[in-house]
Order: sequence, then structure tokens, then C-alpha cells
Amino acid sequence: EKTLHWRSVARAYAEEVVRPVAAELDARTDPSESWSWSLVEEASRRGLRQAPCPPEYGGASTDFLADVVMLEEIAAADVGASVVLAQHWKFLQ
Repeated sequence: EKTLHWRSVARAYAEEVVRPVAAELDARTDPSESWSWSLVEEASRRGLRQAPCPPEYGGASTDFLADVVMLEEIAAADVGASVVLAQHWKFLQ
């Protein structure tokens, strides 16, 4: 049930936030302009950025299965966005 909840959160984020800007960002030739920090800020607002953290640090203590499912949903909209989130989680470990 927890995994399904986080899949739903990630899917909504991917469809509402990431997918609408992914093609435009990918089309930019300057690497410094091909990423939008608003994607990270919105991931934080939705709890995705801190989901694997323990509750005392603002997270939900998601397990590896939930984490992979979230990344898969986001990657369906844009692989780069999922990689940024995955790298953030990697630093949490």
C-alpha cells in the first residue's frame, strides 16, 4: 500500500510537472540551461526528494521497492529527472 501511494505521487509529479517541460529542456544546447531547479523544488514539495529519509528528517522511510517504482514513473517522463532524484537519494545513504 505504501509503494502504491508513492507510485501515485511520482506518477502525478511526472505527468504534471516533468513531462510538460522535458522536451523543451532537452532541446536546449547549453547544458547550463537544460535543467530547471523548479523540478527539484516541486519534488521536495511533493515529498519525493526526501521520501527515503527517516521521518525525523522529513521523509517517509520508503523501501528500495518504493524508491525504484518512483524512479521508474519519473523516468517515463524524463530520464534526466529520475537520475537527479536517484543521485540525491544516493547521497542520503
